[in-house]
Amino acid sequence: MKEINNLLNSIKEDLQTRIDNNEFEYCDKSDMQLDLIDMNTDEFVERVDDWDFTGADNSIWYATQIQTLEKVISILEEK
Repeated sequence: MKEINNLLNSIKEDLQTRIDNNEFEYCDKSDMQLDLIDMNTDEFVERVDDWDFTGADNSIWYATQIQTLEKVISILEEK
């Protein structure tokens, strides 16, 4: 469990750094103002969770969920 928490904290720290560097203010590819700045990671996740996603976005979500759960299973199996 400690390893999973460490992994989560590492990901949150990386995300917070990106938020603080305004990497999520604007998306050049979609020419869209994101305004995901001046917030913490929990606020970021809450705001993004409310968005309507396209099919391409949803495919990324599924791939990420599967990879995350596979990583958690791998960590738990090592114990």
